[in-house]
Amino acid sequence: MANYILQEMPIRQEDGKKRVYPRIQVYSRFDYEQVLERMSGYPGSPGKGALMSAFDMLQQMLVASLPEGHTIKIDGLGTFSLSLEFDYQKPNEKMSDEDNMAYRHVRIKDVNFKVEPDLLLALNKNAEFTRSEIGVRSPSK
Repeated sequence: MANYILQEMPIRQEDGKKRVYPRIQVYSRFDYEQVLERMSGYPGSPGKGALMSAFDMLQQMLVASLPEGHTIKIDGLGTFSLSLEFDYQKPNEKMSDEDNMAYRHVRIKDVNFKVEPDLLLALNKNAEFTRSEIGVRSPSK
């Protein structure tokens, strides 16, 4: 069973009220070794070495394919895609505003992950949450 807290959003709504949302209380983060250790303990697991190899190959696939404009969908897990942003370096030569926007450098900002609906259903089926503290936490600055 996991715990959650109520967190106040830092921005007020149009009506002047602040919104509150539930946020899971995280107690630890599994690192790569811990994930491998846990997964290799599941029945039918191919073993730690094979799992390491699969993770490494997945990483190589993401690095090779996402920058080419592909998304990667893994059935039962979700879809990986790229998020882009403008690089804030200004061009060297002076251009009009229209040309300036056309030739700005773009870079990868983040990798998006959209979870499969079936995985979300399975997570919700097995999840149970308890409120861990009374009151609402204000956003920290």
